[in-house]
Amino acid sequence: MTMNRHTSRWILAAIALATLPHLAHMPIWLGLILALVFAWRWLKNSDNYQPPHIVARVVITIVGVAAVLMAHGTIIGRRAATTLLTVMLVLKLLELVKLRDGRLIVSTSFFLTATYFLFNQDLIFLPWMLACAITGIAALRLLQENSLQLITKDSSIDFKHIKPQLQTAGRLLLMAIPVTLALFIFFPRLSTPLWGLPEYALDGKSGLSDRMTPGRIQQMFLDDSPAFRASFNGAPPPQGELYWRGPVLWNFDGNTWTQGNMEHAERHQIPPPREAKWWYEVQLEPHEQHWLFALDYPTRWPRGSFVTHDHQLVTREPVTSLTRYEISTAPDFKDLPNELPFHSQYRALRLPKERNSRTTEMMLDWRAEYQDDQELVQKTLNYFREQEFFYSLEAPPLGINGVDEFLFDLRVGYCEYYASAFVVMMRAADIPARVVTGYLGGEYNSVGNYLLVRQSDAHAWAEVWLEGQGWTRVDPTAMVSPERVEYGASAAVDYNRGWQDWSWVRHFQTSIDAVRNLWNQWVLSFDSRRQQRLFNPLGFGQLKHQHLIILLVVLLTAGGFILHFLLQRQALHNKEEAVRLYRRALRRLKPLGLRKDSHEGPFEFAERIQPHLSNAGAEWMLITQDYYQIRYAGKNDRLESLRQRCLRFRPKLAMEPESKTASV
Repeated sequence: MTMNRHTSRWILAAIALATLPHLAHMPIWLGLILALVFAWRWLKNSDNYQPPHIVARVVITIVGVAAVLMAHGTIIGRRAATTLLTVMLVLKLLELVKLRDGRLIVSTSFFLTATYFLFNQDLIFLPWMLACAITGIAALRLLQENSLQLITKDSSIDFKHIKPQLQTAGRLLLMAIPVTLALFIFFPRLSTPLWGLPEYALDGKSGLSDRMTPGRIQQMFLDDSPAFRASFNGAPPPQGELYWRGPVLWNFDGNTWTQGNMEHAERHQIPPPREAKWWYEVQLEPHEQHWLFALDYPTRWPRGSFVTHDHQLVTREPVTSLTRYEISTAPDFKDLPNELPFHSQYRALRLPKERNSRTTEMMLDWRAEYQDDQELVQKTLNYFREQEFFYSLEAPPLGINGVDEFLFDLRVGYCEYYASAFVVMMRAADIPARVVTGYLGGEYNSVGNYLLVRQSDAHAWAEVWLEGQGWTRVDPTAMVSPERVEYGASAAVDYNRGWQDWSWVRHFQTSIDAVRNLWNQWVLSFDSRRQQRLFNPLGFGQLKHQHLIILLVVLLTAGGFILHFLLQRQALHNKEEAVRLYRRALRRLKPLGLRKDSHEGPFEFAERIQPHLSNAGAEWMLITQDYYQIRYAGKNDRLESLRQRCLRFRPKLAMEPESKTASV
């Protein structure tokens, strides 16, 4: 059975909404091709639409697959697979003629909408997903009417009548909310996902990397997107102690710092739990890397992760979705205070040969003057504080002797410039040192009572090994720009973000992020533990999976009976109301001598009296159609139309022809 052109327009609208966000992640040329295909199908939309020949459709399909391969180099992986699905769904519109084609396309559009959660689970996309759902439901409803032949070629269902269609679809969606909530709350949750994604399928995300080149972190300053949120048990630590530890970098080739080959060796000497000072919960945004973030030094960490020999917290699987974990840390712990193992000492002193000779000569002179390591560290920090060094985003790239250029010529840079130069200076003076990257500080959200750490809070600092103290954090950036440590990155640089720095805009962003935090906690992070905590106040105790299944079946069964009763009651009420309105309209015909016989059906009566009505014959036929569809087809959305038509109905008899009058 073929479909009405108005129904196909709703299908096209549903596909347009479902594919729109995916087009933004395709090459521009591929998005333009799909837009042209969609525009051609929209312009060719008619009741007598004829699809291209089967050979042409096969060729177009092959070209579509080839286009995806050209764009991504593969059809495996999240992005390539969703791109292939989008391309095939748009090309399917070329043969959109029959009702089964429409049902297939709309059903697939629901799946395509859901696939966007693989890339972004932000609350901001919820209105778009609701719009996709409502439009798709409206299209399915019109397809059903088309199959029942309630829509004809002359039907007036068009976009000028979009409001009642969306209202009906919205009501259907609201009716599904109780079932959705029951499934969401009571369906047994697992502590780990049922499936994972292969690492090669991941898309690159902005954020910290396992390598650092001076200038890399400063590019993140303009990125205000959340990195993670932290909720503390009690008051949070002072701003100057919020060093969120990330990748620890040991190897230096003269330009770039990397982790090396031993960064994931498990460490068994950790601070005892009794030394923990801070207890907090972290909600980490997906960054598709293996590391988690924590303050120094972890005493308790989430299952599935471990602490490396340099106290970096990492997971065995990449973080591809919002991850919530509880952790405690001991900031006063001393890491290897008595002796540094030989392999660590070797890695922490190694420098590339024949590089940065001026820095090496200066540090050898200082080494001869200061025999105590701690005094030499303080001398170096005083050098940064007393000389004319500046903290700025506008730092040029460095050359082959980058540390020499920075210390003696430029003297302008961001945090990674100072951390890199300081570690090279320490190693040149025979003091073990390494670079630590992560985040510094965070913005306290008073609405949600948590600390928001953004990508713009990315930071790099140094650690030196001192006898009796072990690995000790040193932040040379604090000597040049103490505001960076005390007040955050935005307070340290003179950079105008325009309207984004307005106070009311920042307050609005804070409130929006508090709502996102609730979304993360109660939707994206709703796991088995949080599910159990939800039932504990009700006195259920520890619920097993079979108990949850029983509760779910009972609730769905009871809800089904209640919904069936309400729908039957509403349908009966609408039918009774339609009968009442129809009979009231019949009474207006009685003064004209037009009475409906008991054996006549509504349409038979309408056809008989239509020649006798001068001004309302067509209107009475419309009243009859509305009444018939409500009474016998269950079309409850026609009730308001019937009511308005009956209120406006004012019949008059038609004048008899003169010839007939003369003969009488």
